[in-house]
Amino acid sequence: MDLEILEDMEKEHERFDILGRIANAKFPVYLIQGTEDGDKRRNGSASLAAKHTRTQWIQVPSGDHTFGTVHPFRGETEPLKQAIEASKEAIRSMLQASF
Repeated sequence: MDLEILEDMEKEHERFDILGRIANAKFPVYLIQGTEDGDKRRNGSASLAAKHTRTQWIQVPSGDHTFGTVHPFRGETEPLKQAIEASKEAIRSMLQASF
């Protein structure tokens, strides 16, 4: 990591404290994640969900961090399709709540 980035993270530590800030969030939080994502990421999501109790943590069965897709893109996978549907439903839910 560049020294400039590390210095910025130190200087702005309160701004980058996601766990500290999420508890007071007044907006909907949706986490859409594969059940086969890495332990660090899943543990991070569990921590976020614990801090913001209204978090919707949607877990896509058999999905990894990229929902089974690769680069270059070779088409949709079942986990990706499920993640897209979950994303669309989350957006619909947020739009309905705002009216």
